[in-house]
Amino acid sequence: MSSPTKAGAALALPVAPAPPCNDTPEVVSGQAGVLDGGRWVGRFNRAAALTVPRTPALSVEAAPVSEPPPPAPAEHPPGPAPQPPPPQAAASAAPSQPRWIDTTRWGADDRAQLRRALSERYDAYARVVTRTLAEEPGLRAAGGGADLVGDLVALCAYGADRDAVNQVLRGADGRSETQSLIARGAVSGLRRLPTVIGPVYATSATSVVASYRAGDELVEPAFVDVHLTGGGRAVAVEYVIWSVSARRVDQFMPAAQPVATFPPGSRFAVLAVDEPAGDQPMRVLLRDRTGQRPGDGTWREETLRRLRQHGQATVADQPSSLDFALGLDPQGHPFPAPTPATSGGPRP
Repeated sequence: MSSPTKAGAALALPVAPAPPCNDTPEVVSGQAGVLDGGRWVGRFNRAAALTVPRTPALSVEAAPVSEPPPPAPAEHPPGPAPQPPPPQAAASAAPSQPRWIDTTRWGADDRAQLRRALSERYDAYARVVTRTLAEEPGLRAAGGGADLVGDLVALCAYGADRDAVNQVLRGADGRSETQSLIARGAVSGLRRLPTVIGPVYATSATSVVASYRAGDELVEPAFVDVHLTGGGRAVAVEYVIWSVSARRVDQFMPAAQPVATFPPGSRFAVLAVDEPAGDQPMRVLLRDRTGQRPGDGTWREETLRRLRQHGQATVADQPSSLDFALGLDPQGHPFPAPTPATSGGPRP
């Protein structure tokens, strides 16, 4: 069932197995919405976040050598003994090592392992999924049966523990295999949900200084959670993104959470950077690069114009959707693209 969307909100389209061949703003601007976020308020029974435990010469004969006597110890004036210099800290410039999601590694054994890892939470999330599928025939059309339920359960588990999952994907110490498992299952679940095409918004309280430039290309190893309206409280940077691949997830997220998300490994082109004015946050305007045609740069100016046009719709009390700087590691360095380009790098 279609429902009206809010002014300035992105359009949500039915799930498509592959990005459209022509995804420029001119072509997609007339497409109708699919889901209305207001229908799902109160659906998710907020539960405590999933508790996950933090996851060891040859010897040769030499002629005797007469050694000089050891030097006498140096005399020190009365007073406390001098302290050795502190050990030099590891170079902070070393880039973080993210965990790139291998989307081909998800099957029946992984779903069974996820059920064991979530324990009683699995059944609670499964009830949410089953009820939602019963009320939304369009979601059931994606098929999959029990596999569909298991994948969407993983998405619910991500919603309950999303900050911890994203920290693991971005290379935090103490990597958790359970959280990596949740991430892989959630990626599979995302593929079954409607695509959002149009402007979406992400915000972060993480300060960045001269880390974004127009023309840069970013890759983010974590999920990028977004809202359909801009603004927020205690915001240092706001990202305005033209989406062609974010998926609508508010049916399976706790209340007041972001309503859509990009999968791990998404790539973005920086179109412009607006420096903060007064008490306003820095604004970074991005274009989702999924499905972009090589050598086609005609979309840049038109996309930038539309993003600036939609950037005026804000919600002042909206919480930040990210606890990191998109595409940058904790030291402010861009993450290097994985090799091969589709799924390389350290894998969970």
